[in-house]
Amino acid sequence: MGGIQAASVKQYYGCGYNYAYIYVWQQYRDTHSSWDLYVKIVNEADSGTDYGQATLNNTTRSELWGPAANTAAYCTHATGYLNSTGGSTSSVC
Repeated sequence: MGGIQAASVKQYYGCGYNYAYIYVWQQYRDTHSSWDLYVKIVNEADSGTDYGQATLNNTTRSELWGPAANTAAYCTHATGYLNSTGGSTSSVC
């Protein structure tokens, strides 16, 4: 995004659930007044069905956590979007 590191997307596991997470880097926040964030967990065994979705529009927050996704028994990955640009983690089984 404009030649700067903009955001990181991660998938975390805890207490039997998966969580999607996106973090907006400081150098992006310093040069933009607001942004949209979206995260989800994708269950690859369920035709790519999305779980644990969360959205923030027109925000200045640096991070967004998705709610617990009951997908720990499946191969999953997290996907996140900063405005309309997205990225995904590698699959975890």
